[in-house]
Amino acid sequence: HKGFERQHSTCYVGVLHLLRCIPDALFGTNSALSTKLTQVSGTPTIPNVHQLITSLHAQLPTRVSKNFSLHQDAKDFLEVLFVTNAANQAKLQFNLIRKRKCPACSDVSLSDEVMDCLPVSLVQQSDPLDLKSLFEQTIQPDAMSLKCSKCDANALIESTSFCGTSEFLLLHIKRFAFCKGDGCTTKITTRVSIPDGWNVNTEIGDDIYVVGYEIAAVIIHAGPSHASGHYKAIRKISGGNWWHYNDATITKFVSLQEAMNYDDDSYTGSYLILLERCSE
Repeated sequence: HKGFERQHSTCYVGVLHLLRCIPDALFGTNSALSTKLTQVSGTPTIPNVHQLITSLHAQLPTRVSKNFSLHQDAKDFLEVLFVTNAANQAKLQFNLIRKRKCPACSDVSLSDEVMDCLPVSLVQQSDPLDLKSLFEQTIQPDAMSLKCSKCDANALIESTSFCGTSEFLLLHIKRFAFCKGDGCTTKITTRVSIPDGWNVNTEIGDDIYVVGYEIAAVIIHAGPSHASGHYKAIRKISGGNWWHYNDATITKFVSLQEAMNYDDDSYTGSYLILLERCSE
């Protein structure tokens, strides 16, 4: 394994380490793009990351390309890569079923949303948090101050559930908070521990199944804001070993937890988390 010599914005390409965990993610219908990505992700040094961005721009819809620049973050970059290939998106897509129930009259309304990334909210606090707990809080029932269309009661309960069994789940920890006053963003540095994996309840028809997912990759942000800083990556390689990528410095570990303990940024800057469905 060889890393990338640090150059301007080189660490952006560290996001490709997450894509490498998805079979055939870099080899879709667009052969020209696949060749460029393979060249970039397979060589020790990168001539110019801007060349990669330029080649991507040339193949993207105008509405996407004109809204992206290197001043945006890894999540935006990942979305740009996936827009270029619908097959990649399909590997991540899942359905969220949102159910709103009125406790007064028992009226129920359902909505179905197709997503390829689940945002996980985070607040600044001194006590550490656990990713599994944050994930479960995202989809647990929540009281809402909305009127019921049937009886005008003002206390609907919304619950969220997964539908289907997507091959991968991509979680986006929302570490950047927008400041209304000055229009700037601040980074939320609350420590988040990441377990090796967990079970997810998923609805298929009228039945509920338990599906196991395990961590495949972690993108880490080190720095004060989404517009500045540095990206690192942790990913699992066939054979069970874990690798920590920091530009040209690549370190091998035997477990996810050992790789997380390599530096504190893994806890205070974990940002994009890719989970892979267990085989059994």
